[in-house]
Amino acid sequence: MGITIEWIDEQRLILCHRYSDPWTWEEHSLGVQTGIQRLLQRVPQRADVIFDFSRSKNIPRPDMMPFLRSGANNMTPNLGLLVICGGSRFLNTMIHTFKRLNPTRTERWQLIATFEEALALIEHDRATKGE
Repeated sequence: MGITIEWIDEQRLILCHRYSDPWTWEEHSLGVQTGIQRLLQRVPQRADVIFDFSRSKNIPRPDMMPFLRSGANNMTPNLGLLVICGGSRFLNTMIHTFKRLNPTRTERWQLIATFEEALALIEHDRATKGE
């Protein structure tokens, strides 16, 4: 259980963080450091990230806002989209609220219902930008 991080394609264009109950905010922070900060810095091209919460129905305590703020402050230059999918209504509400309060820092964040829709959104965004 917890959080797994893996490239979902051989070209290393899409990195997926999969959340399964139970998980902790400490695991999330470590995953962001390992996944977004270290792995994305190793690839020269644009890379997109999917946070898949479809196997997680519980949000650990404490308050998630400091962790969202930290994540928003630590984006790499080659990050394309950061797509959050499969989240509970509570998680989606909190992320939507955070995005409204921090539009510049979260302009690449997208909330989507399913993993398949996340992949389609990334494909469409890449096609639109000629990538």
